[in-house]
Amino acid sequence: MSIPDTLKLIKKLPEIINIPDSSASNLDTLLVKFPEYFRTIDPTPFYVRTDFWLSVFTVLIAVTALVLPNIKAKRKEEKRLNELRDYFLYLIRSTIEPIEKEIKDHLEMSSFISNKEIRNFGLNKSTLVFIDHVNTLRMTDLYKIFVERIKAPIEEKANHFRNIIRSLDLLKIISQNKEQNFYQFINTIKPIELKWEDCTNEILRKCDLYQSNFETENLQFKDDPFLERLLKVRSEWYRSDTRDKVDYMMSKLISPIQNLCESDFKDQRSMKLMQLTTETERCYVKITGLRKQFAEGFKASADKLSQLKYQILEAYNFYISQ
Repeated sequence: MSIPDTLKLIKKLPEIINIPDSSASNLDTLLVKFPEYFRTIDPTPFYVRTDFWLSVFTVLIAVTALVLPNIKAKRKEEKRLNELRDYFLYLIRSTIEPIEKEIKDHLEMSSFISNKEIRNFGLNKSTLVFIDHVNTLRMTDLYKIFVERIKAPIEEKANHFRNIIRSLDLLKIISQNKEQNFYQFINTIKPIELKWEDCTNEILRKCDLYQSNFETENLQFKDDPFLERLLKVRSEWYRSDTRDKVDYMMSKLISPIQNLCESDFKDQRSMKLMQLTTETERCYVKITGLRKQFAEGFKASADKLSQLKYQILEAYNFYISQ
């Protein structure tokens, strides 16, 4: 058989063998059908013909050229998926410590907000920035690695995959909400606390003014029982180390002064102080309500983070065991 005839034969291989491609799995079929086809061209026994073996050799080279690239591509893809699996599991394992830190930060923030002190707040930046790396990975690759290639009950591996992807998404949302909720709390409560400080400072300023006038006139407390009781309230509040706490100031300073004013409406000073204590009480109600709302919110986020941490660890241990 001439070289041109051999080339024509190679072109007809898919038609002769009746297979879609000349892959390695179809090589046996090729070797069986090829001699049969060769006999239709020339009835001479093929095993004594040099041109037959030359053609066989040529065909084998052609088949090898078709099969080898597919094998190499498959091995390359397998290596890529294995490396991606290791990288993804590394990222998952690396989430645990930052999650624990986030849980601690949320609990501390909840406790700090509940403390009800008028003071500056600080925000710890989120340590969950690595989640952005996970989002760069293709979901189709992850599904192929952690669902299709794993030999386990479909429901079990699908649940672990769904839980870990959902957990990572929720981690990012909670991380973003932490900063948003913090600044929302600050921006909402700060004007109210400033109003509270203005009112309480004005109350204390009036107490000082009334005392100064009293001392200037060289009067005795028996001549001014209202002032005597007022200064006694202020003195008892001032002696406490927790006097700056909102709750303590309200219970030991504002409310007693308010009760004093209500018991003596005839005194003009009581009317002025009553207006201030009423406004201060309104601020107190708003402050305590906001602090409770946001403290409970940060506590709920900490609980959710603990749940996500458990789900991630459970999925990680499952994948490692496969």
